[in-house]
Amino acid sequence: MSSRLCATCNLIFTGPQFRKQVLSHHQSRESIISAVGQGCYICGVVIKSDAWKSLNVDAPFQCTWYLEPLSGSLSGWFKLTIDCVETGEDSGEENDGSDEHAATMGPVETAQQTESESVEPRPPVPIWSFVMQPAKDVEGGIGHYTPPKESDHPEILELGQRWLSKCKAEHLTCNNQNPAFRPTRLLEIVSPTRARVVMTNDKISSLPYATLSHCWGKGKTLRLMTSNMNELQSGISIDDLPSSYREGISVCNKFGFRYIWIDSLCIIQDSLDDWRQEAMAMRDVYRNSMLNIAAAAAAENADSSFTARDASTIPPLPIETQWEGLEHRKYFLTNANAYRDEVAFSPLRRRAWVVQEVWLASHNLYLTKNQLWWKCCEIEASEAYPEGLPEELSSQGSLTGFGKQRYDVVGLHHSWNRLVETYSGCDLTVLSDKMMAFAGIAQHFQILLGSDDVYVAGLWYSQLPQALCWFSTKEDRAYRPSTYRAPSWSWASLEGAIRFDHNSPNAEKDSIRPLSSVVGCQASPVNQDSTGSLKGGSIEIYGSLTRIGFWNDRMSVEDSCGKFSLIPGVDTMAYSQREEHWTLVDDDETTHARWSYMDGLSSHDLKTGQMDKATRKTKLWIAGEEEHLIFSLPIMSWIEGGKPWMKGLILFRVDVEGIRTYQRIGRFTARGAIPIERLMQNTADTILIL
Repeated sequence: MSSRLCATCNLIFTGPQFRKQVLSHHQSRESIISAVGQGCYICGVVIKSDAWKSLNVDAPFQCTWYLEPLSGSLSGWFKLTIDCVETGEDSGEENDGSDEHAATMGPVETAQQTESESVEPRPPVPIWSFVMQPAKDVEGGIGHYTPPKESDHPEILELGQRWLSKCKAEHLTCNNQNPAFRPTRLLEIVSPTRARVVMTNDKISSLPYATLSHCWGKGKTLRLMTSNMNELQSGISIDDLPSSYREGISVCNKFGFRYIWIDSLCIIQDSLDDWRQEAMAMRDVYRNSMLNIAAAAAAENADSSFTARDASTIPPLPIETQWEGLEHRKYFLTNANAYRDEVAFSPLRRRAWVVQEVWLASHNLYLTKNQLWWKCCEIEASEAYPEGLPEELSSQGSLTGFGKQRYDVVGLHHSWNRLVETYSGCDLTVLSDKMMAFAGIAQHFQILLGSDDVYVAGLWYSQLPQALCWFSTKEDRAYRPSTYRAPSWSWASLEGAIRFDHNSPNAEKDSIRPLSSVVGCQASPVNQDSTGSLKGGSIEIYGSLTRIGFWNDRMSVEDSCGKFSLIPGVDTMAYSQREEHWTLVDDDETTHARWSYMDGLSSHDLKTGQMDKATRKTKLWIAGEEEHLIFSLPIMSWIEGGKPWMKGLILFRVDVEGIRTYQRIGRFTARGAIPIERLMQNTADTILIL
């Protein structure tokens, strides 16, 4: 029980202990709102969330709660889930609330999915998770810090100072900055009211500096241009800068930094040469920053991250259980969704460039809507857990370099896949930046992997051909932009979230085997750096092609008479019989046309590797017209649950002046011996995929 819980919430922790039972909570909005007025911690977390704001105020309403014990390393802990249902109408996607904290590591939902229209992100699911931690397990991490009510209280940034000081003194992993590195330009904080852009090449002493991760937004903001360079070097009033910049400067003043790097003021925005040079230096800029200030809550530069907050919901709530027949025990009740809501799903983390900024920086200070968060390579902390989050609640390894773990090659590739999956679902204002905005991470992985591996168009050569089996999640709209970004076999060619699916975690040991092999692979960079923007790329694969067609999301194949039909004994069966043998086609794109492809290439383009002048065309699927141009290419197989499985690519043939070439338009999965044998029966050959 707790005096800071309403009567309804206190019932969860008194009387009989109900485990894994869905029980009634508040049954009206008015009831929850009234409980918040009484100071209820649980109801306060619920009502101040984005998920609560997304509910239809006119729909019938009811809440339930569900308590379950955790196991393994969390033995003795409990998870409490509050689930809100709008009755009498479709409440949207179901979710049992499991693994809520782990879900925050996934891609941030994006609001920009097409070149011509805006698609709003899906509203958050109205489920709230809390963790009950035995008091003895977490008291040390909570410490003696009491979050101030005011968001601009000096104690808040003093806590951030302590985090940085402790990190610099104790964390060897975090402090590998190169003191000799200097960004080309920095913003010098001359006084509390003035700043200026400075060139660093005439500075003799080392320049410890901070960086700012922020959302540009749609509003106009001050930018460094060739026309105003002299003016910005002479000096500007800090009051004339947008709120996010001013807050970053305030942090610098508090932490004692004289210099800060802000992209819009340190890169000449109307010089393509300068932009390319500085974009390729992002790894060094953020890797060598002494502090990265992440303005997480501000969706626009003009917005503030230091907004009004409810400090009462920040620290874990001490409670004492009084369950019948059980010993009374003390716990701390914690909002398990805090990181997800305040950091992972913040406006800042929807921005694609930020993925590499926060990952490359060794010290990240997040200014969020409710509290300060700290992430370095060793610990994760917040105002709720100023001494460090319990390891069980930490999201370490997600987007802050490599932490305490030392990764082998397998671990490095796993981390790479997670970063790509996160990045692919984020927003790009300029769609052609896809490769550039991830180049810093690619450069760093190239150092870690060494000369034993080669980076090719967003993939690593050692992982081919299996890594070609990524797929579009279709969480929102997915499409290939008209401007060339990468070859069709690369995830970077697609605008939309993707997932890698070639590790097959449930595969029987040693059963995974490639069904195709890479003969050659190349990518043509715009400049000399292979991690930057591309103008072309291709891969030659030796494998078995089969002409196919589509039957909704199933596959049809060509018979001896040249006609296309479903594979006999596979998808022709009744639905209940498809468990043994079936095929499934996953389109890459979700546009009104089934797929798009590059057209207008010449044989000279193929020789030079320059494909960025091609025209992108869309194609509607018309049965009977396109079967001769669509092929399956098996990539890998494995055994799972005693059954054979296969994954491969769906390719569209585009002849270029008599040369047969192919472009990826999707991926397929097949299960069972019958479809696998049918798709592997043709003689293998070497094919060129653009």
